[in-house]
Amino acid sequence: MSLQDPIRIFVAHAWHESEDYQRFFEYLSGIRNFFYQNTATPDARPAGGPDAVRIALRSQIEAAEIVIAPTGLYQRESELLLLELDLAKAAGRPVLLLKPFGVQSPVP
Repeated sequence: MSLQDPIRIFVAHAWHESEDYQRFFEYLSGIRNFFYQNTATPDARPAGGPDAVRIALRSQIEAAEIVIAPTGLYQRESELLLLELDLAKAAGRPVLLLKPFGVQSPVP
């Protein structure tokens, strides 16, 4: 990992930057000499329905080396989060589940 060869990550987003999504990147920016590239584009939801969404997410996930899944998304967007996890599995990408910041409840 270097500035020329950053780790490529996809953070599950459900097409919006949740508080957990933003806090994760705040955390990463505080780590010295940790270089990453975010392959997710939460602000670019494709038009065209479910097939277009699936294609866009597949492209973002396949460009990544790892998928980070904030579990707080499950309560709001369970279907979309499960789709992102299924696409990660199909692409052979490891998945890291991220507990919501400051919450002590069990992960679904």
